[in-house]
Amino acid sequence: EPNWSAPAFAMEILDLDGSGPSVVGRGIANSKGSLSSFFCALDALRATGGVPVGIKFVVEGEEELGSPNLPAVVRERREDLRADAGVDFDLCGDPEGGRADLILGCKGLLGLEVSARSGDWGGPEQPLHSSEAAWIASPAWALVHALGALVGPGEELLVPELTDGLPGPNDDDRALIAELAATWDPEEHLRENGAARFKFTAAKERMLEALLFRPTMNVSGIASGYTGPASKTIIPSSARANLDVRLVPGLDADDVVDAIRRRLASRDLGHVDVRVTDEYPWAKAPPVSPVADAFRRSYESLGARPVPYPLAPWCAPFYVFDRIMGMPWASGGLGYSGGAHGPDEFASVAGLQQHIVGVAEFLLAYAEAGA
Repeated sequence: EPNWSAPAFAMEILDLDGSGPSVVGRGIANSKGSLSSFFCALDALRATGGVPVGIKFVVEGEEELGSPNLPAVVRERREDLRADAGVDFDLCGDPEGGRADLILGCKGLLGLEVSARSGDWGGPEQPLHSSEAAWIASPAWALVHALGALVGPGEELLVPELTDGLPGPNDDDRALIAELAATWDPEEHLRENGAARFKFTAAKERMLEALLFRPTMNVSGIASGYTGPASKTIIPSSARANLDVRLVPGLDADDVVDAIRRRLASRDLGHVDVRVTDEYPWAKAPPVSPVADAFRRSYESLGARPVPYPLAPWCAPFYVFDRIMGMPWASGGLGYSGGAHGPDEFASVAGLQQHIVGVAEFLLAYAEAGA
């Protein structure tokens, strides 16, 4: 398989630079490694005194598609799933095992296809020689102008409803951001992500606040006309772009879509179509709860420092815990992994072992708190 050092589904152990002996295979980081380690932890507890808490499982296979059916299933089975807290385990540690993330919220996601196609407003029915550009409109330019009406040259959002009046972080959130800032190295972050610089610089707390509590609008892909090596002068008959909008507290997906359409209409770009392709609400857990405390105590008992995120910049279906079930929740876990969704996806052997012990410690800590 291209770019894989071992067959993607063989789950071979390879010695990787910076990670040591590691299991390499598709899905080991996201999320076969943590799932299998969780069951190993249960086996260890059963062999040494028993699992100290009751556990209900919610397992679904559509998370990468936006979990479209999960909310309805959880609502239908609300009584069966009722519990004291929700928890999600993942390999959230660093290579040395000295730090691990504690997730207490996450942004939502709104996927959009923004497209311009020839029609009554103008443009050719099919690709047309560009000598006609003097008097025939171009869907490609319509799309470019539409994107420029949404995001400015500094990538600032130009749709007021996406930026004005948002609640932003509260005092508890800022306390967690300060704790997070103490462990965050901006230069290390750039190196890990292969980027030369940030779009702006500020104090670490302000940068992290922007990452976590500022909505974003990203162009995931864009296509129109001819993009080959030779010159081919045409007016395309269509153009489209895939956008993803990261939603924060105060933003509802339907309201955002309406605001974007109004913005385009106000710029005489109503002929540019906006279609929803994906939708994921944001989620927010209490910063202090028995489940969050159990994570902290289990980390500390194994010599790891919690790295708290009051609102992670990515999304996951944790909203079913707080929005539907009305329960506190937290996500985290020791152990190091990397390369999710790509070639040579891996989890270190030491990290998997640490995750097993960490899960057991978490369950014991949670049971102790409820005793």
